[in-house]
Amino acid sequence: MEFPSNIFPFAYLNGAVVPIERALVSPLDRGFLMGDGLFETLHIFAGAPLDLEPHLRRLDDSCDFFGLALPVRAELPEILGRVIAMNGLEGDDAPEAALRLTVSRGVSPSGPPTVLVHLRALDPGHLSKREVGVHLHRLPLGGRGAADLVQHKSSSYAASALSDVWLRSRPDHKATDEGLFVSRDGEVREGASCNVFAISGRRMITPPVSCGILPGILRSAVCAMGPELGYEVTEGTLTLDALLAADEAFVTSSTLHAAPIVAVGDRRIGAGVPGPQVLRLQTSLRERAQGQVAQWRERAL
Repeated sequence: MEFPSNIFPFAYLNGAVVPIERALVSPLDRGFLMGDGLFETLHIFAGAPLDLEPHLRRLDDSCDFFGLALPVRAELPEILGRVIAMNGLEGDDAPEAALRLTVSRGVSPSGPPTVLVHLRALDPGHLSKREVGVHLHRLPLGGRGAADLVQHKSSSYAASALSDVWLRSRPDHKATDEGLFVSRDGEVREGASCNVFAISGRRMITPPVSCGILPGILRSAVCAMGPELGYEVTEGTLTLDALLAADEAFVTSSTLHAAPIVAVGDRRIGAGVPGPQVLRLQTSLRERAQGQVAQWRERAL
């Protein structure tokens, strides 16, 4: 079996770290057959899994909602550390990567669950979004499904998967493109794999979780940091018109942190280039990440 070149060679599956080609899941697994599973994607930066505890807390909440047992929950930090180390990602010079932790119900409604951890390198096109900005495109989908389900990182990820296919089918597709979910009445929801913020003056606004979006880990971090940076942070209705009229705008995700939005469709945001307010936020998030790296290394001693 051939794997993409950006996939790292070792994975964890149900109790053991194995070569990725041996990390095989049953064709009867309910995660494969029915999307009956959950996942978290963590940013591996300088060998450390950023925002580990918030990700695991969100996974706990989702497991409770889905009634999905996770017997290895207490060992997950150690498991993730083993996978990171086996793939040679420790140290300041380690490439940035995305770690995906997948938990499915297994082959039976009563389990036992399938637990898989694997890593992929973050490609240059993805990383470039932080520096050159993101070009959003309104998706031909009004939303992502029932609000109570979309707030969990379910393996039923069809809307985002279709969004990626749709974007790649565009003749002018670029690596910095990202899909944008907008309701039929013109309210911004979220990106296909990110949350959306707009800055107007000293006010920072992002759609509320109650409108049916994922409560992103970096979204929460930015909401908490905003007042420290001098912003009034509001979770409220963000129309497409208001987004287009913003001084600056940005998207957040675990692997992007904060990436400027430079345009939506054929309309640019602000000057159409990354602005000083988002660049300042990026600096604060980078410092935050470096602090977490230090904490992870102390934990490993």
